[in-house]
Amino acid sequence: MSRRRFFLSDILVACFGIKITLPLKSQITLFDSVILVSIFVAYTWRISKAPAEVPHLVGPARWIGTLRIPRRRASVIAMFGFAAVVILLSAEHFAEALVATGEQFNINEFLLIQWLAPLASEAPELLVASLYAWRLNTSTGLGCLVSSKVNQWTLLVGTLPLVFAIASESLDGLPVEPRQRRELLLTAAQSVFAVATLSSLSMSTRSALALFVLFWIQFVLSAAVPEAQHGAELVVVSVIYLAVASVMLLRDRRAVPALLRDGFQTPHAKLRHS
Repeated sequence: MSRRRFFLSDILVACFGIKITLPLKSQITLFDSVILVSIFVAYTWRISKAPAEVPHLVGPARWIGTLRIPRRRASVIAMFGFAAVVILLSAEHFAEALVATGEQFNINEFLLIQWLAPLASEAPELLVASLYAWRLNTSTGLGCLVSSKVNQWTLLVGTLPLVFAIASESLDGLPVEPRQRRELLLTAAQSVFAVATLSSLSMSTRSALALFVLFWIQFVLSAAVPEAQHGAELVVVSVIYLAVASVMLLRDRRAVPALLRDGFQTPHAKLRHS
């Protein structure tokens, strides 16, 4: 119970702290970077206070766990370093090849980057979360997804204006085009729906199906709507997400204050025994 409460606060950080603002802005400034990175630091400080738990290790992780502390730490650092090198060597070539493939087959570049690239970058995350769910360790699986969401919308988004400023040798903010703002609006609405879903401290099959169906409705509409009217379907689906989320939050409105207090203020030791 306590772990799910903390997940809700994580999503609230990602949603209400960031995404409600970004769809309304034409650029992400360096000031936004300071705010977003500060939120990430506060989030990291909060979760660092959680008591350590003995992990259930299987496969390669179990073998690494049998090593002595110096070798174990060296192995983990080496794996992080290897992954960073692989990403550094392949990311730019992958992006260029993706764009070239789109031009060759007359596929919209934005759609390729929006749908295909995330499948490649987020597949390991989804695989790990699915394995946790398969082993009935649902709290940890959900934690992987939620923590990743917070990292993306604080540290990752917060560093983009800094990288843009260095590359452009200016203090200008990172431009956000109208189409990108609509995509951000849709993502924000999905996050609000996720918050509303977890406000009941459970993830029902009905809620999961609603997310799945609305996602595919938006996907199909994106492919079917003419280019001139593209973007309207994003707004419509976003409104549906927000409307359903509002009904769910009103239904569970008495539980929300306690969830916020548990997520941001209540000591972990007290949560653990609640």
